[in-house]
Amino acid sequence: IRPDVAPNYVADAQDMRSIFADETFDRWYCDPPYNEENALKMYDTRLPNFQKLLKEGARVVKPRSLMFFLIGPKNYQICPPEIERIGMIFMTVVPNNELRCLNIYHKIANKFN
Repeated sequence: IRPDVAPNYVADAQDMRSIFADETFDRWYCDPPYNEENALKMYDTRLPNFQKLLKEGARVVKPRSLMFFLIGPKNYQICPPEIERIGMIFMTVVPNNELRCLNIYHKIANKFN
């Protein structure tokens, strides 16, 4: 956490129930560390569980919301039943041309359980 940017909230994005109620937001965007090495080096933490991040994202967005999840080159087919993946955009990141994938989801259920 960088104090110079004065964040409004500090939480583990895998479980934000103590901060945000169900269906609070119209959009969700997540850009976690891409591997264990980056998580430790850049954020001094372990790599988060991508399925937990996606499930928590689905919980905090309203029905019909878009969700954007930028991850490394792994292809995650499994997602909570309340959402569906509607797109994937592959890109490379300079200077080393690492592959990244922007997964785009749509929340289709009325209530996350």
